Amino acid sequence: MRHTSIKRFAIPAIITLSLFVMFKANPEPDGHAQSVCLLGYLLARFPIYNQVLFELAIGMLVSMATYILVVVLPERARKRRVKQTLELRYADFKQECIINFLFALGEPAADMDLVEKLAGVHAFRDFFRGESRPGISRWDDVYNRIEPEHLEAIAREMALLADEVKYVLSVVNVDNDELFAFFKRFSAGLALRNHVRRDNNELEGLMSFLYEIFASWSNITGYQNADFVAERMAEI
Repeated sequence: MRHTSIKRFAIPAIITLSLFVMFKANPEPDGHAQSVCLLGYLLARFPIYNQVLFELAIGMLVSMATYILVVVLPERARKRRVKQTLELRYADFKQECIINFLFALGEPAADMDLVEKLAGVHAFRDFFRGESRPGISRWDDVYNRIEPEHLEAIAREMALLADEVKYVLSVVNVDNDELFAFFKRFSAGLALRNHVRRDNNELEGLMSFLYEIFASWSNITGYQNADFVAERMAEI
C-alpha cells in the first residue's frame, strides 16, 4: 500500500483526537460532565495546560479543514475526472475495435446497435463463438480475414488507450499494489500493437489479447461474468 492509504486513516484519526482534546480541554466548565461514570471521566478536564491544549486542538482542526478543502477535495475531483476520461477512452477503444472486427467479417457497414450490443462480454462471446460458416467460428474468421488496414485502425486505438493508461498511472496514486500491477500488465499487452503485421507470428498474440479483453477470458479463471478491465478501472 502506498502513502495514500496512510493519509486515508491518518486524517480521520487526527480529527478525532483533536475533537477529543478540544472537548476535554474546553475552558468552559459547563461543557464537562460531572458524573463519576466513564463518560464523565473521559470528558473531565485535564489537570493542567487546558488552555494551551484547547488552542492546539482548535488549530489542528482548522489546519485539517484547510487541508481537506485545498488538497483532498481537489485531488478527489481530479481523480474522478481522470478516471471518467479513461473509462470513456476504453469504451471508444472497444467500439472501434468491434467495428473493425465486423469489417474483417465482410460487413460493408457497421450496425451501431450491434456494435453497442457486442461491447457486452456475454453478447460478444455468443456472437463471435458462433459459426460464420460450417466449422469456422466468427472469431476464427476475423483472425483469418483481418486486413492490414483493420490492424492499423486497431493499433491506433490501442495506442490512444495506452497513452491514457500511462497518464492515469502518472497522475493518480493507485494505492493498491495488485491493481497497479494489473495496469502495468495491461499496458504491456497494449504494446503488442507495435510488432503486429498480417504476415508475422505476433498476430496470434495480439488476437488472443484482444479476445481476453472483449470476452473477459482468463487462462487462469476462464470466462468471467463482467468486463474485468472495466471493473479494474472502476477501482482506481
